[in-house]
Amino acid sequence: MSLRHKATVLAVAAALLAAPAAAFATESTPSRYLSQRLDWKPCFDQANPPPGLPPGGTALECASYTAPMNWRRPREGKDITVAITRLRATGVRQGVLFTNPGGPGEAGRSFPLNFLAAGQHAVLASQDVYGIDVRGTGGSSQVSCQPTAPSPLPDWRDRSPANLAKFLAVNDTIARDCQNSELGKYVNTEQTAHDLDLLRHLLGEHKINYYGVSGGAWLGPFYTTYFPHRVGRFVLDSVPDVTATWQHLLNDQARAMERRFRTDFLPWLARHHDRYGWGRTAAETGATYETVRARLAAKPVEVQGRLLGGADLDMVIVGAQGQKDYFPGAAANLALLKRLSEGGPAAESAPGQDILTPDPNSQTGTALSIVCNDTPYRGGRAGTIAESARLGRQYPLLGWQKIVQQCMSWQRPEFRLPEVTGRGLPPMLLVNSVRDPQTPIEGAQRAQRVLPKGSPLLVVADEGDHWMYLRGNACVDARVSAYLTTGALPANGSTCAGEPMPDPAAKPRPPFPAIS
Repeated sequence: MSLRHKATVLAVAAALLAAPAAAFATESTPSRYLSQRLDWKPCFDQANPPPGLPPGGTALECASYTAPMNWRRPREGKDITVAITRLRATGVRQGVLFTNPGGPGEAGRSFPLNFLAAGQHAVLASQDVYGIDVRGTGGSSQVSCQPTAPSPLPDWRDRSPANLAKFLAVNDTIARDCQNSELGKYVNTEQTAHDLDLLRHLLGEHKINYYGVSGGAWLGPFYTTYFPHRVGRFVLDSVPDVTATWQHLLNDQARAMERRFRTDFLPWLARHHDRYGWGRTAAETGATYETVRARLAAKPVEVQGRLLGGADLDMVIVGAQGQKDYFPGAAANLALLKRLSEGGPAAESAPGQDILTPDPNSQTGTALSIVCNDTPYRGGRAGTIAESARLGRQYPLLGWQKIVQQCMSWQRPEFRLPEVTGRGLPPMLLVNSVRDPQTPIEGAQRAQRVLPKGSPLLVVADEGDHWMYLRGNACVDARVSAYLTTGALPANGSTCAGEPMPDPAAKPRPPFPAIS
């Protein structure tokens, strides 16, 4: 799941608890952690690079290091492994840039390749760029959790007592099954921030620069709060409201997702009625959504050996809202589901994006652990039912789905994240689109008010994509690159224009090759 929303029944939530907490003293860290040497090796076969690797990608190096499982008691002797990558600076090196792709908890070792694909030569010349699989995910010590979604998904609009009881039972089951390892108790923002600072120490760096997207833009401010003297140039892209709670953040996606859906997706779908057949106006396409959804809820259809119902239709749409590049694939699947709901013939395979295959970067166990461990859940069973009903009535695309709340049943360890205040820190650069469906602009504005004085918010106007830098917007790329390489910040209130809506024939960029 992620602040980058996964098209699956698994949604996560938690609630606020923010109080001061100091970083753990370096003196208490055993020397065996502090004296490690990083053994860098090429990530890919230099003579036979995998397809999809951007030019220069064979320069990516891989290594790993050991960290305490529990930074609050590092002398206990229980270790974890953190897997990392590096693109070495190609010019006069100014420092190091740590990156985080969000999730929270998404694997990040391939992330530096985005700088190559986006042609960010000035940044690559001046910084060693690091990718990190945070604890719990990817090539690092893992927490495993892969619940199987039922077929079809139960309909969250069905508010009968029996159906609500079914969702609450599923919440209990997934929470129990995903808390299946000792490490899971220590997969949280506090522990990850200390892992990052150990890496800084091992590199011999006094300060780090940082670029974090979404969940990474949540992690960044907490790192600066624990380690204020280690802060260089920090960029927060698609910014969560760090004054709020995970529960609030994820529930607020219902409002933001509805705005993106109504303002961008439905009008785009209407402009391409001849291709997809969903209506010639936004009102008509919205009405078609409700009609097709009702048919699928009453009689699910089979695609690729699985039954898909009304809730599955919701998730096909929700999964595409974060990036407009996903609109064509989702629309092709909507056309297929509409035809099947009308009794039409099935295709040999689903057009566009695969309806059933989950995001290959999904890290369910890590995401659940971070979100449910970071802050406690409030509201209980009755409150969860009532809040999901309120959100559903206002924001039907995603609001009803907020009955899915594994953190409601999570056995949370006792710790408290610090309050983010920004006091005594250098300015940071914030970037957000105005209709981001996962980290809404209103949350970024609230975060700006508690981040260091003078931190500008670069707003991308007439845009709804989630994750702006390195995605082809020349204005955003230039502003962020200038800050990372020279320290020059745009004026607060600066804007960049959004990118055009996609051609229906467009396909999303394929993922980079996996790092073994």
